[in-house]
Amino acid sequence: MQELLNIKEFLVLGGEIRFGEYLSIYTKHWAEERERKKIYARILSNVINKTEWKYNQHKKLPKGLNFPSSTLIFGDQIAIVLPEEPIRIILINSKQTAISYKSEFEMLWKK
Repeated sequence: MQELLNIKEFLVLGGEIRFGEYLSIYTKHWAEERERKKIYARILSNVINKTEWKYNQHKKLPKGLNFPSSTLIFGDQIAIVLPEEPIRIILINSKQTAISYKSEFEMLWKK
């Protein structure tokens, strides 16, 4: 999550993973730093989180789409957060793959 503090915006597709439940102290400090740096997030999920963080924009996924894992897209990286215990993260560092994921995200964002 530290890499997310070095960009202007990140995208989140699906999932209902709440990092604050697993890493509460770290998440609190990370959120404060993110707010200080004015880092934006656009989030597409099945559930709109009631505890809105500053600089988040939420949209609900189109009906019938379900993404149980969270996918974060930032820079040339994609982080896929697996929802099973223990939580694991797959990090992909690929410019072309990031372009693909961003395109898919933008298509869903416009619906």
